[in-house]
Amino acid sequence: MRAGCSVRAAWIRIRQVRHPIEGLTEVLRDRAGCARVGLAGALCLVLLAACAAPAPIVLREPVGPLRTRAATGDSDGTLLVYSATRVTTSDDSEYPVHTPYTIYGRSEQVVRRIENTSGLFSKDPQTVSLKPGEYRIKALAAGAGYVVIPVIIESQRTTVVDLDGSALPQGSRSCRNGDGGAGWVRLPDGHVVGSPAVSGSEPRRD
Repeated sequence: MRAGCSVRAAWIRIRQVRHPIEGLTEVLRDRAGCARVGLAGALCLVLLAACAAPAPIVLREPVGPLRTRAATGDSDGTLLVYSATRVTTSDDSEYPVHTPYTIYGRSEQVVRRIENTSGLFSKDPQTVSLKPGEYRIKALAAGAGYVVIPVIIESQRTTVVDLDGSALPQGSRSCRNGDGGAGWVRLPDGHVVGSPAVSGSEPRRD
């Protein structure tokens, strides 16, 4: 496209020498044409970038508290999200941290944005205290990109979401989840993300 504009520019310079008025008109047309080409190219790049960003995986089955986790003394519930980890600098390679995630309530409003670090030299995710109810989280899963998962928070219980494979058993294909319940909540590739919510759990709240 640039070569085409260059050849056309040379032709216009010849026209300017022979016919000044016509040459000036051609210059204006040429600049307008090249500007349109540049704008069209920029728009194509924006559209390609938008198409390249994959949509997040959205799960329908909610993740509930682990029954084997000891109850806390607080009336709130606890959420632990083992999101994919990252290393911020080469000096911190021995201490990867979990990536941030967002908690949503009813009508998709943001409840909290979680940095998901629990200390300078800790590999554990941040412990988040929430009112009992149903929420949705958007977090980064290792090898799968962003996922959106509904979670149930119950009073004095801990809900664990495993997106990096470090918190829950990943090798088992058993129908029982080892947590006193049937099955696991999984990503489409079979990755275990949590324990299914028990029927009759507490109602959804903001």
